[in-house]
Amino acid sequence: FIERNVNELVHANPTDTGAATALAAFYLWRHDPYCRRHHRRGGADSPWSSANGWRLNLPPELRFNFEMDGVACEVIAKASGNTLETQIDGRCCRVFESMTPDEDLFIVHDGQMLRGTLLMSGENLFVGVNGLFFTVSDSRSAQSSQIDQNSGTVQATMTGRVIQILVKPGDQVTKGDPVVVLEAMKMEHSLTAPVTGQVRTVDTDLDQLVEQGNILATIDTAHTSLTEN
Repeated sequence: FIERNVNELVHANPTDTGAATALAAFYLWRHDPYCRRHHRRGGADSPWSSANGWRLNLPPELRFNFEMDGVACEVIAKASGNTLETQIDGRCCRVFESMTPDEDLFIVHDGQMLRGTLLMSGENLFVGVNGLFFTVSDSRSAQSSQIDQNSGTVQATMTGRVIQILVKPGDQVTKGDPVVVLEAMKMEHSLTAPVTGQVRTVDTDLDQLVEQGNILATIDTAHTSLTEN
C-alpha cells in the first residue's frame, strides 16, 4: 500500500514539520536500546537513565539525529513516563502514548492535540500527522546497514518482538528473501537476507524480545556457488 500510494501519502513540501519531527524522535526513543533498558529499569525520568549529567528533579536530556524527507534533523528532548517533550523552533511539542489497548499516539503541538501514525514498509519508516506523511531514516541504522550488508548477518534494526521466523538452518535463501519478522509499536518489520547463500544459524526464538543490533540469523555465502550449479 505504501509503495503504491507514496506520492499521495508523503507530504513533499511541508510548511511545519515540528509535530512530525517530534513523533520521529519519539519512535527512536522507544526503540533505542539504551533508553528502553533504563525505561524498564527505573523509568525514563530516573537520573540513572542519563549519561550526560543531570539536575535534581529534572528529567534527563536526550539527543536524536535522523533524516526526515532527506533533511538532517537534530532533536533535543526530555522524557518523563510515557511522554517525550521537545523544543522545536522555539515551540513546545509533546508526544505521548495513550494507556488504552490501542496504544494510540498523540502529539500536543502549539496547543493543538494531533493524532500520530507510524508505518513501517521495508527499510522505510513513515511518520504521519493529520494525514501528512514524512519519510524518516535513522543515521545509525543506515550506517550499520551499509557496514553489514555483505556480511551474511541478519541483525535487528529495531527493538521489538519476534513474531515470525521464516527460515531454518540449512535453507537456501536469495538476497532480499524475508528471514525474520519483528513487531514493535503495532508495526511489523520484515528483515531480509543481505546475501544469497545457506542459512547457517537462527539465533532467536518466537516471541523473544530483541534489541537493536542483536544477531538473529547468519547466512553462509560459501554455499552460493553450489546452489547455482
